[in-house]
Amino acid sequence: NWTMKFFNSLLISLSILFFYFFAFRLTGNRKKTLFSTFVLTMIPSYLSHFIWAHTLIPMLFILVIYAYLMADYDKKWNLVALVGIASIFVVQPSQPIKISLLLLIYLFVDSIIKYKFLWEKYAAFIFGFVLSLSWWLVAILRHGSKFMGGFITTEASSGEATKASVNVIIKIINSVFSLLNPYAGTATRKYTFSDFFIAKNTNMINNPIGLGLVISIVLIFSIFVLFIKYKKILEEQNKWLIVTSFWFIATFLLVNSDTFDLPIGLGAFRVWMLMAIPVSLLCGEGYSYLENKTEKYSILKIIVLLILVGGIYYTSGVQKYAVNTAMWPNDIGWRSQDEISAYAWLKDNIETNANVFDFSARDKGVIGLDKNICFWCEDVINFRKDFFSHSGDELYSFLIRNKFEYVIISPVSIKYMSQRFGENATLEGLQKYFNYMQQNNKFTMAHNTKDSFIFKVN
Repeated sequence: NWTMKFFNSLLISLSILFFYFFAFRLTGNRKKTLFSTFVLTMIPSYLSHFIWAHTLIPMLFILVIYAYLMADYDKKWNLVALVGIASIFVVQPSQPIKISLLLLIYLFVDSIIKYKFLWEKYAAFIFGFVLSLSWWLVAILRHGSKFMGGFITTEASSGEATKASVNVIIKIINSVFSLLNPYAGTATRKYTFSDFFIAKNTNMINNPIGLGLVISIVLIFSIFVLFIKYKKILEEQNKWLIVTSFWFIATFLLVNSDTFDLPIGLGAFRVWMLMAIPVSLLCGEGYSYLENKTEKYSILKIIVLLILVGGIYYTSGVQKYAVNTAMWPNDIGWRSQDEISAYAWLKDNIETNANVFDFSARDKGVIGLDKNICFWCEDVINFRKDFFSHSGDELYSFLIRNKFEYVIISPVSIKYMSQRFGENATLEGLQKYFNYMQQNNKFTMAHNTKDSFIFKVN
């Protein structure tokens, strides 16, 4: 529980710090960097305390670009980029495609500006991907049909090998087309003016959206500034503006794949966090232009800064803080408040790391409450395959053999087991085990609510 909550927030906070060093290395201007970092901190769409994988992805992207920038001074940094890219490819399955697009934009622009093919940087990208396969391929070979829910199988007989290979290829092709669907994504929708300009105190739980009024205005002004000084953009020291502009165009289009009915997309609602990075960098350029224009008037410069900082805080920062400190609703998988209180009881009343067997096979709840269950262990997997065919004594032997100290049975057990065995068989099976545990001295009732029960295994 501590790991999930504290360290997730720590990584988000560190990514903002990393962004500062990355932005300074990219722009070479501390004032632009500081303002851009402030914008990233305040922008509602840059991360929340929701999920590990999508916290790591933008943070690793920032570190990889920083390594690429440092490689201009010391080519050994390409090795750091290589490891970072390999990490991106094993953190989460769909985001690496978006990150690859942004990395290739950087490499392409960098090559054009320098008038040479930067083979070391491209090699870091390619070999980073190859290094990630050392995990993917081993997982496929080791777990066979269990890997990715049976998506890939290695268990075909020699006579069926060709057919199996063709099926795998077809599945991969279909998955790619599904992934590129412009309307794909659990929260993807058509976004409106309000979604960008008006930050709200309530937001998406899986990926917050929105920029805020003042940030949106500064962004539009910054784009206008780029058109004014377009000739200077082509200079070596301003190549970052080309990179950032292309990053913004790419992420803006991906965010609006449904809005604009584009031919392809990449989970639009998950791109908001990535779009926040070029938005913040461009806002830094707009602020720098204003500062230069008011350089001779120190009081006016201070007033402009205060207006921007205050405006961004009150139209973006306040709303972001409200979302990230609000009490979120429980997971929709829970069936009742009594059930939630039973699971919550585990955390504070049973020793940390105790082995708890969940009849629902919804083991994330057990692990998230500081208890253990080896749901990847073969014995646990095999026992659950024909869960209700075992006798009460066989259940007890299984629990002792795997050193389970407690078991929990609740309405969510009915929900998830019914999906596999049918509702009637599930109700009968759970009743059989419940009667056995209640009437046998091999178990002791440790805690119960109106509809949920926790037994200690004696």
